[in-house]
Amino acid sequence: MNKEPMEHGMSFGVSPDPEEGKETRQEEHPLIEEAPVLGEQAPEDQPLAEEPPVASAQPQEEKFVINLPDEAWEEFGDPELDQGTYEEPQPALEPEPKKKRKRPKRKVVKEKISPVRMVIKIVIALIVLGIAVAVATVGVLVIKDVMGFKDGDEVIEISIEPDETVTAVANKMEEAGVIDSAFVFRAYVRYATDGIQVNFGKYALKPSMSYSDIINTLQEYSDQSSVTKRITIKEGATVEEIAQIMQDNAICTKEAFIDEVNNGEFKASFVQALDETKDMRPYRLEGYLFPDTNDYYIGSDAHDVVSKMLVNFDKRFTSDMRQLAKQKGYTIDEIMTMASIVQAEATPEEMANVAGVYWNRLNSPSKFPKMQSDPTTLYAEHVLKPLKVSQEILDGYNTYATEGLPTGPINNPGAEAIEAVLNPSNTDAYFFLSTKDGSEFYYAETYEEHKQNIKKAGLDESLG
Repeated sequence: MNKEPMEHGMSFGVSPDPEEGKETRQEEHPLIEEAPVLGEQAPEDQPLAEEPPVASAQPQEEKFVINLPDEAWEEFGDPELDQGTYEEPQPALEPEPKKKRKRPKRKVVKEKISPVRMVIKIVIALIVLGIAVAVATVGVLVIKDVMGFKDGDEVIEISIEPDETVTAVANKMEEAGVIDSAFVFRAYVRYATDGIQVNFGKYALKPSMSYSDIINTLQEYSDQSSVTKRITIKEGATVEEIAQIMQDNAICTKEAFIDEVNNGEFKASFVQALDETKDMRPYRLEGYLFPDTNDYYIGSDAHDVVSKMLVNFDKRFTSDMRQLAKQKGYTIDEIMTMASIVQAEATPEEMANVAGVYWNRLNSPSKFPKMQSDPTTLYAEHVLKPLKVSQEILDGYNTYATEGLPTGPINNPGAEAIEAVLNPSNTDAYFFLSTKDGSEFYYAETYEEHKQNIKKAGLDESLG
């Protein structure tokens, strides 16, 4: 097979005659080694060239050789130059890690502290320490007060008025020594409880009680409308005193009680008989609140409390008493007014004798126009005058200023005084007196005898 150039003067392939081809290539291109022609297949009847033996010692570098005619070299380069070879790229080398640079150590320059600055720092440190100690001390005291970790089991009675605020109650307890700080107590109530409802009355508290125990005690009557309390009213108590007792025992308020005494509507006939002199009586029902022992509901309506006392009087002033008063020519109000004076002047054993003296004076207006009873003067001065009533009202109750009986009773007398007035001793005496302790009574028909009795009783002669 003859070698024929390709259409463009380029031929790829291998000569069928290895020897011929070899010589030809060596003559024409001594630098180009023998290589198969690309893109052309060998004829089927042409045997393939034998592969050269593979060297076993060292592997040869593979080269890609191009067989080009002379004309091609003129276009693409000098045929004398070696053809380029293809080599596999080597993997890039990884850069070495950078070494951390060590920072140079800084030199610490110690500042010289002046003595003045040193003293200031010490003073500030001491102040901070003092504040810390003070705060810790206060904290301990507060905890002791709140938890009741204190000595003192003595009972301290605290009286709380109606509608008093927690602040007022806290101040009372601090002043009495039950708690150490009213401020801490108020803060405890505000932040540690849901609030408290303090009812009026008297409460027995101890310094050793915790705040929780104190609050529970103060709320003792907060919801006890179905609980009764036994109240004893002593003979000779005034309306004002009875009102205070009711308030102290949480039965009703003092103001509500007095308002019912003066303005309450009651159907009893002896109450209606007082309407004529109502304006001259600062306490309309004074004398008719019969002193006794009764049970009252806590938180009662004041009208019910006063009504109960009037009903008791109506029963204790019996029909026989009413009939006897009528026979003597006295009204119920006159009997009760005289009984209140006797109640204030005498012991139970001497009541009938004292009542006899006063009836004698009252029935002898020409000789003794004025009864001159000291208790009536005291009532006008100490009970009525603080109410800022008129002088006319004051004189009406003062038997040194007015003739006959005072306007009304000066207290609420008991059964013995009423009995003594209805059944006085038959005596000719117009004067009486007693020792300071009330253990002995002296009676006299004349003023001269009365002056001698003053000396016997060891009293000041100026009293005569």
